[in-house]
Amino acid sequence: MSDTAALRNGQIPAEDSETPDTVHELYAGDTGTLPAATRQVLVHLLKGPYFERSRSAKLWDELRRSETVIRSRLSDLYLDLFIDDGLGIAFCRRPDLGDHTAPSLLNTVRLRFLDSAMLLELRSKLMQAKSRGERAVITKTEFRDLLRVYDTRAQQDDPLLERHLAGILARFTERKFLLTLKSEDAMEVSPVLPLLFPAAALDELRATYVRRVLREASSPEEHARLLEKLGDAAAGVEETPEAPAAVEDSDDAADEEDAMDETAADENDGEAR
Repeated sequence: MSDTAALRNGQIPAEDSETPDTVHELYAGDTGTLPAATRQVLVHLLKGPYFERSRSAKLWDELRRSETVIRSRLSDLYLDLFIDDGLGIAFCRRPDLGDHTAPSLLNTVRLRFLDSAMLLELRSKLMQAKSRGERAVITKTEFRDLLRVYDTRAQQDDPLLERHLAGILARFTERKFLLTLKSEDAMEVSPVLPLLFPAAALDELRATYVRRVLREASSPEEHARLLEKLGDAAAGVEETPEAPAAVEDSDDAADEEDAMDETAADENDGEAR
């Protein structure tokens, strides 16, 4: 099969020894100058959220071999390339443009309150597992128990909690924050989380969310119970400061969308959405 046919079929060409400055006409009217494998690497990077060496060792080798030209093409699009050989991970990110303004190809995902809170917990679990030299694995039951602490609206409403849980798990697996395992109940926390969410930013978020949860306690007894459940997450957090503007009341309404989304899914079972 020719390289062009392999590309059209979504396969990786067996070999491509030509140099990037050669004309590579892969289809009628193609004016590109990059070989098929290099183009595929670029597409994977732009598609995001990240490209893994485990996905294709051949394309990873192409990434390293053609890193200079790939970085140049991404720079033309106001993008920077981050590569972690240890983790076998590469992804695009926004560079520091200084005073220059430019549009961005990267999607900006506004995390909902519950999504952000759970990402904090997952990152903490990942760091603990990493210190023991283990993979970070979490079960659906463990995830539900953590969510219940932050989901104050659903603490006494199990059906609502389950709908929120389903929505968050769907988003996290789609964005590859959680990786599915053979066991239907267990998921692996992606080792990429520390790269996507810097520790300083997450510590600030954690303090904000802990304050928010504690402020919503309906009684001193519930306050004490929440402190116990939050454990280390609440250590050193002052309860008096107001939450930063990053946490908005509208996040509650956004979390409620999970319930509506699930209802719509039930009503349109089997239809494309």
